[in-house]
Amino acid sequence: MSGELLIEGGRSVAEALGAGAHIVSCFYTDAASGRWQSLLQELERHGAQLICVTERVTETLGDTVTPQGLVAVAAAPAEAGPSVLAEERLVLVADRISDPGNLGTMLRTAAAIGAAVVLTAGCVDFTGPKVVRSSAGAIYSIPVWSNARHAEVIARARAEGYRLVVCDSSGPLAHYEVDLTGATAVVVGNEAHGPAPDWLAADPVFAHIPMPGRAESLNAAVAAAVVLYESLRQRRTEPC
Repeated sequence: MSGELLIEGGRSVAEALGAGAHIVSCFYTDAASGRWQSLLQELERHGAQLICVTERVTETLGDTVTPQGLVAVAAAPAEAGPSVLAEERLVLVADRISDPGNLGTMLRTAAAIGAAVVLTAGCVDFTGPKVVRSSAGAIYSIPVWSNARHAEVIARARAEGYRLVVCDSSGPLAHYEVDLTGATAVVVGNEAHGPAPDWLAADPVFAHIPMPGRAESLNAAVAAAVVLYESLRQRRTEPC
């Protein structure tokens, strides 16, 4: 299925369809047809091929622990590539994120904020079923540049006048002390190893998220959400 991906579950399929995904075909069981009747009708109106199958078939196609009896084949989203740094003013850079759930949540948060996303080389495949599911269709609604090399991201960011803000627990500034207005790229690093050393070459701002409690670190997706929403807050309170 070159150029195509699987979307599992009625809710995920509905969210992807609402975000503009082109659904090629949909496999569903008799049990699922009642619950998702309106969705199946909508898919048919959009030209999707509907195929009634056994539960065993949907279980084989999907990878969820509790299959919902509905799996769709969709065209993979078109990528924006390096142009995201020329066309957008708030960008989330997911640096070698390895957990599909984290990456999907980061994509969903970026979509909610209105940010673009850069995925560095080493990130989990953003078209994988677990990422697609946790993104709630966001991969179809935001500009994405995947498999980006650090050096190219840094060069592009410099050329477009971006401020690079790297989330690091040892950063000297709290995230809310950093100017996150204007052209800003927020870098969130790998869950186990943090941001790559390559970012040092960009002379970025290193920022930490205060944690007065007992936790030593935040989940990567949570960290991304905290900083992105702080950027949104600052942009909404900018003087005219």
